[in-house]
Amino acid sequence: MTGSSTGRVGGVTDMGETMTEEEVMMEGEVMEEVTAAAAAAVAASDPAEATANAMTKPGDLSATNGRILLVQYAEANPALVAKPGMGAKRVTYYKRRTQGDTAGRSLTQGGKRVVIDLRPEAPSPFLGELTPGQPQESLETTTFRAPMFQRRINADEGLFLLIRSPHGGFTMREVTEYFVLGQQEPHIEVFQPNTDRCRDFEERAINAAVIFSLVKQRAEKVHERDMRVKVSDIERQFNKAILDKDIRRRIRRKIILPLRPPGQRRKAADEYDDDADEFELNPSYRFEDDLMLHRMCTPEDVVAYESMRAALARLQHGRDEHAASRIRKLAGTSQTQALQAFQATQRGCTPAQREGLVDLELLLALQPWAQTTEFLAAVGGRAVLHLDVSRKLREKTGKFYHYVRRQPPKDPEGVGPAQPKIKPGTVTGTDADLRKLTMPQTERILTGFGVGLAQIKSLHRWKRIGLIRELSGAATADQNAEHVGLSRFARSLRVGIQQQMTEQRQSANKIFNHVRRLLMDKRQKKRLKGVSTRKRRRERQ
Repeated sequence: MTGSSTGRVGGVTDMGETMTEEEVMMEGEVMEEVTAAAAAAVAASDPAEATANAMTKPGDLSATNGRILLVQYAEANPALVAKPGMGAKRVTYYKRRTQGDTAGRSLTQGGKRVVIDLRPEAPSPFLGELTPGQPQESLETTTFRAPMFQRRINADEGLFLLIRSPHGGFTMREVTEYFVLGQQEPHIEVFQPNTDRCRDFEERAINAAVIFSLVKQRAEKVHERDMRVKVSDIERQFNKAILDKDIRRRIRRKIILPLRPPGQRRKAADEYDDDADEFELNPSYRFEDDLMLHRMCTPEDVVAYESMRAALARLQHGRDEHAASRIRKLAGTSQTQALQAFQATQRGCTPAQREGLVDLELLLALQPWAQTTEFLAAVGGRAVLHLDVSRKLREKTGKFYHYVRRQPPKDPEGVGPAQPKIKPGTVTGTDADLRKLTMPQTERILTGFGVGLAQIKSLHRWKRIGLIRELSGAATADQNAEHVGLSRFARSLRVGIQQQMTEQRQSANKIFNHVRRLLMDKRQKKRLKGVSTRKRRRERQ
């Protein structure tokens, strides 16, 4: 969460202060690399490798010793960034060429690597399909999975990581393993602002911070009668992301009670007693065990909440107070309501205003709470994604995949006079009745659509009628102004779910192959190309 850090270090959850939003924005790229490196750090020669849960406090987590994997995000703004201390796993997926293919066994390096050997008919762990016979590395966390590509460091080059200790000292280490991470495929949903789910987490996080403060005082041998919790301290831990009045209202009175100086009484009209700054332990409260405390505020929820706060800060950056307030309200609007509002607003807009609304709609659709929700819905079979493979959109957004749910085609606007909606059963006898068309009329219409005269002559009447219906429907769905006068012949185009899934799979494979070509090391490309060439030669022989 913004202003609060929760990490799982050896099974212990600790909440402390973190950098401000401005510091995170300023040091975003460096912090992302260091965080990914710390998350992917593998102890090689220290006792942590042999002893489970050897790291019991944040001070035990350090990049000054052990083995370091430097992982850089390829995305401009990753949806989820792991907290220091959270575990990560380096996994290699290998899809067999045939059922008897045993090449994946050699990738384990004597049991040092985690290799998942997939059968030829096994589904891909990624949105795109894996190439048979080619290993694909991946970074696995509890929050996301992403393909990982190793970049070779030349012999005459050096890559070093500068590590700053809490006491101000610096340590420089040479990085021997450097990876680039593709786009994340999330495992959790990011909280949407101003929703019940987000407010419920904030309440749990506030009370978890209160309990951890009491636990710390108990560890310091403070008597229960003398335990105190100040709202200002909790607000400072959250870096003022949550106001003090909201903190007072969300503190559970079964844990702590307001403490007032002698002679000061509670206001009669104050239902929540929210003007007190200092609280004392409720005598009837009994401390929960560690498992319950961890469930109150899990590291995965913290990552999702901090992602929401960072995205909201980027949305408000550079806007005045009124514009920031409007964008916050839009961010908290459900996607269905936002879609209906944008469609209703575009009807009376100029082309320039319509273009601005389209950009704003795309901006909100690419926020982490929308992206994670749509991706998980598509993976769960509850939605179909519309994956745009255009290079222009990729350069504009800084992402390869755009997890946007497929929507039905909108009615064409701005391309001509609006056609009146025809009720079912009222086409007969009107100018939209395809059965009234004569053979010369069908020939003239199909010629206008660009169909060859020889092909038209080879079609009988009802084949021509069916082709006109199909072409008119496609032109209407694409908002083609050249054929707007023939929109009366368009009929409802219902694309089956299987066809939608096929189109999604084809687009995902195209994007995934592009990611591999772009992020894979050039020498590895040449090696794989040489292997595939030799394989084709053997098959020909």
